Amino acid sequence: MSSTLSAATRTTSAEIDAKVAAVDARVAAVDAKLDEVNGTLATVRAGQEAILELLRRRSGD
Repeated sequence: MSSTLSAATRTTSAEIDAKVAAVDARVAAVDAKLDEVNGTLATVRAGQEAILELLRRRSGD
């Protein structure tokens, strides 16, 4: 009985390990997407600053 329970526990641990690995992969994908979004946001902010600077120059400020 003990060996049967132990085998079941190993299977469960393997299943948990697989699920943890799947979650880790999803987290890595989200991190990569977040890096991409942050890069896009930085580009947008730089564009906004450039536009504001041009507007300031045109208005004489």
